[in-house]
Amino acid sequence: MLTRLPLLVAVLLATATVAVRGASQAPSAAPAAATATDKARPLDEVTVTGSRASLAARVSKFVEQIAALENAEGAPVWKVPVCPLVFGLTIEHAAQIEGRLANIARAARVPLDDDHCYPPNLFIVVTEDPKQLLQAWNNRSPTRMQVFGDATDDLFAGAPQSVIDDFIATPRPVRVWYYTHKQDAWGQPMSLSLSPYEPPEVHAEASHILTNNVVYEFFRVFVIADATRLRELTIAQFADYVSMVGLAKLEAGARLGDAPTILRVFGESPQTAPAGLTDWDQAFLKSLYATEQRSKLQRRQIARAMLREIGH
Repeated sequence: MLTRLPLLVAVLLATATVAVRGASQAPSAAPAAATATDKARPLDEVTVTGSRASLAARVSKFVEQIAALENAEGAPVWKVPVCPLVFGLTIEHAAQIEGRLANIARAARVPLDDDHCYPPNLFIVVTEDPKQLLQAWNNRSPTRMQVFGDATDDLFAGAPQSVIDDFIATPRPVRVWYYTHKQDAWGQPMSLSLSPYEPPEVHAEASHILTNNVVYEFFRVFVIADATRLRELTIAQFADYVSMVGLAKLEAGARLGDAPTILRVFGESPQTAPAGLTDWDQAFLKSLYATEQRSKLQRRQIARAMLREIGH
């Protein structure tokens, strides 16, 4: 598997293979909405309404906080089959992560390639020194780094150097760099946007005030994890976290509040954090891939769909 990415492997050989603590497969349960105990009493009915309204507000805030838009034109999704590949872990742990990610993708109806897919397009890299690895990639960019086969890409193509420097220098447990395709209203490719920093094209046909002219799909995603921050996590926790950030474009450093989500796993003790995807996480991914991508109200639609999933 590693021979198909010679230059990427050459960079990764400097990193140590690490192991993550044994998997815990039981996902934590999201809190359910409060229900009335005595429907005959009007006061109880008011309590139910208030509880659902409170849940709706929490869900809406959660979606607004985490769902990142591409050029303010909508949330990108995978339309080509996802082909994940894990570097820097044992073969056993890599297989567990790829298998768990595949199950999560199927549940959310994300297109998924088969077990022997090639070329990969979702790279999950675990390294003891993410900053050094990213700087090495950045240094190769001017001469173009061959990622696989005959395809060549500048790792940070199209992004301002200040954005690249900030991405490399900001210490996060997991960094994610997204590449996207732009499509018109009929699903036809418009251009290849290797970063979200290129100016949007304006030749698309004018549309309804609440509808975008373009949509975005993932082309390739790099997830770079700091091995030193994974030692107390289970395979399930890491795999589910990677699934969330790899299948959806999420805001880095989003304020999660009290939302029950696997995204909290690095913000608190792994023992008290969710053991896997929560009901909220599963509902978010399912709703993202089920809602209208062209709608300027997409995040509102996602929140409403989530509420139906977790608030019934």
